[in-house]
Amino acid sequence: MHDTRTAGETSTRDRLEAAALTLFEQHGFDAVTTEQLAAAAGVSTRTFFRHFPTKIDALLGDIDARTLEFALRLHRQPPDLGLNEALIAAITEEEAEATGASMLPADLVRARVLRGTPSLADEIRTYEAKLERHIAEWIGQRTGHDADDFRIRVAAGAYVAARRVVVEEWQRSGGTAPVVDLARRSLETVHVTIT
Repeated sequence: MHDTRTAGETSTRDRLEAAALTLFEQHGFDAVTTEQLAAAAGVSTRTFFRHFPTKIDALLGDIDARTLEFALRLHRQPPDLGLNEALIAAITEEEAEATGASMLPADLVRARVLRGTPSLADEIRTYEAKLERHIAEWIGQRTGHDADDFRIRVAAGAYVAARRVVVEEWQRSGGTAPVVDLARRSLETVHVTIT
């Protein structure tokens, strides 16, 4: 999808997202209002809502776009790679791009806020369900099975669970543990074979 925002709109959105991450980390997600987010970014509440429908959206940023991009990365992997190797290749690409864009601090704060806010458990489940569906579709296409096949769904669920533990371990390290190494270790544990 092509981003049609102007440079000024991108800047406002970025300021809002940065303010949200800062305030959520300092005060907790549930304690921060949209009015406080707007004020911290130097904009009106109306401007906040023009960029983000809810404060959850300010926390998650472009998570749907990032999830779709990861799914596309999976589909671009060479067909001769096994499932684990293709996942590692996609994660390596994702991390190389994220590190180049200096996303590490924002992602670490986002992970801490998400994992530390019980009221966001449904949001985490929704995100993981979308990711799981993308991975199931990819595995199904790659193996010639239906994405709704029990084995495909179990494999996708195992991969999403492994990703969750990788994020938790990365968060526990303060963002210093290499994500690709953690992912590789997790996928050595979750070795899926679909026949």
